[in-house]
Amino acid sequence: MSELSYIGKSRYDGLVIAVNRRMTNGLQVQASYTHARATDQNQHTGTGTSGNDPLDPYNLSLENGTSSFDIRHRVGFAAVWQPTVSRFGPLVSAIVNGFSIAPTFSISSGAPLGTSVSGNAPSGRAQSGILGAGGSNRFPLLPRYSWAGPTLASANMRVARKFKI
Repeated sequence: MSELSYIGKSRYDGLVIAVNRRMTNGLQVQASYTHARATDQNQHTGTGTSGNDPLDPYNLSLENGTSSFDIRHRVGFAAVWQPTVSRFGPLVSAIVNGFSIAPTFSISSGAPLGTSVSGNAPSGRAQSGILGAGGSNRFPLLPRYSWAGPTLASANMRVARKFKI
């Protein structure tokens, strides 16, 4: 008989600063910054019995560390500009008016990266896991998610035009 259970703690602390300029004179701007930290005791992402199991299931405090979804910094910016031109004559107004230009930018610190090992403990019979008991595949001398991946950035632009039918 087998029993799968998980008892652990997770914590997320975050601060969000946002600025919003509502649509005025054809321009809307939104910007935000998020500073966050997520920690836990090795969240279990599956229903299997190996992979990210704790090194010592009787002492979960050894598993306290960075969560796999910990993104420390994120900056976002979005704008919508709907130009309205009337002083250059009806032809220019007909061409320019009705357009909408909307750029978005975001940049965030990299996602956490962890270490793992594979293989069997040296013995005369087949066993799995670094400890030879089918448990964790995390390298025991390093904390969980010791490194961060590369910074991620994206930029997008939408240009749209309204047509009267």
